[in-house]
Amino acid sequence: MRRAAIAPLVTIPPLRPTTWDQSPLLWCGIGTGALGLTAIAAGSVLIALDAPTRDAEPRRDASTALLAAGGALTAAATVMFVVERTEPTVRVTAAATPAGGRAGVRFDW
Repeated sequence: MRRAAIAPLVTIPPLRPTTWDQSPLLWCGIGTGALGLTAIAAGSVLIALDAPTRDAEPRRDASTALLAAGGALTAAATVMFVVERTEPTVRVTAAATPAGGRAGVRFDW
């Protein structure tokens, strides 16, 4: 009679728990990103409304300014997200089974 093999499992816990209420930089990044995407949407609407009339030039200038500001704000939000999450989380797992074995590494950044 064969005995069932015991599959050991080794797990390394996350290096740092992620909580939303402890990071003001994350919330600033969310707000900045939302503002940037709103500016990009408003600039895009102004481009879509551009018609060959006398008032098209100010609308073109406003759309250019909104798109530039939206791009800058979205880039700043991306930097905030990257800086906030500089501590990576690594999980290593290994298991042995009668049919073979498996191992895994998960890296969150």
